[in-house]
Amino acid sequence: DLRKQKAATILQKVYNEDVDHKKLGPTSNEDLKYFQHADRKTLYTLLGVTEDQILDSVVVTKSVRAFLKRDQTEKAMTLAKLAQSKGIVSMNFIVAYFVQQGKINAALDLHTMRKKWNVSLNEQSMTMLFDEISAYRPVDDQQPLTDAQAKRVSEIYLASTRKSDYKPNLIHFNTCISALFKANDQSHAMNLFKQMEDINIRPDVKTYTIVLQGLAHAKNDIWAVVNAIDIFPKLLTF
Repeated sequence: DLRKQKAATILQKVYNEDVDHKKLGPTSNEDLKYFQHADRKTLYTLLGVTEDQILDSVVVTKSVRAFLKRDQTEKAMTLAKLAQSKGIVSMNFIVAYFVQQGKINAALDLHTMRKKWNVSLNEQSMTMLFDEISAYRPVDDQQPLTDAQAKRVSEIYLASTRKSDYKPNLIHFNTCISALFKANDQSHAMNLFKQMEDINIRPDVKTYTIVLQGLAHAKNDIWAVVNAIDIFPKLLTF
C-alpha cells in the first residue's frame, strides 16, 4: 500500500526510528503511539480514510462502528473528532459504547466535552446516552448509576433546556428520568419530574408509566408511597 509506505517514511523522520508500514492502518493497534505527532494526512492513513471520505458522515460512522467492534476506542474518537460536523452520529455511537462497557463517567465526560472538538450534539445524542444508561445492567447487580453520576445526568438534561444546539423534547425527558430511576438515589428522578412545568414539558402516558414503575421498584417503600400519592391527583386530571 503506497499510502502506508509514505506514512511510514514520514513517521520515520518524525520519530527517528524504523517504522514498518505493514503495522500501520485501521486494524492495527501498534500505530497508536504515532498519533500524537502525526500530521493530518498521516492520521487519515492510520485510520483508513481519505480526505474525501472524512467529509462523508456515512463513511465516518461506518468506520467508527468498525473500530468500536474491535474495541479500538482511541481510533474511533480520533476519527470522530477529525470529522467534526460529519462525526456527530459517530460520537453518539462512541458515547453509547462507553455506557455499554460500564464506563459511565467516560460517556458523560465525552458527551460534555464533544463541543470543544466542534462535534456538536443532535436530537439523538441525549436519547442514546439516556437509553443506554437505562438498559445497562452491571454484572454485580448494583444500580448502574452512582449518586454523583445521576446528578450529572440531571444537570446534562437541565443544561440542554437553557442552551443547546436543539430544543429538548418529551422523548429526551422520558429517557432521562428512566435513566435516573436506575440510580441508587431515585430522588434525582422525582426531583426532575417535579420540575416539568418549570421547563415547559407536559407529561404523557409513558412519563407516568416510567415514574410509577420506578416508584414500584424503589428501595424505600414509604418514600415511594408518598410520591405515588402525590402523583395520583395529576393522573385523574390527565
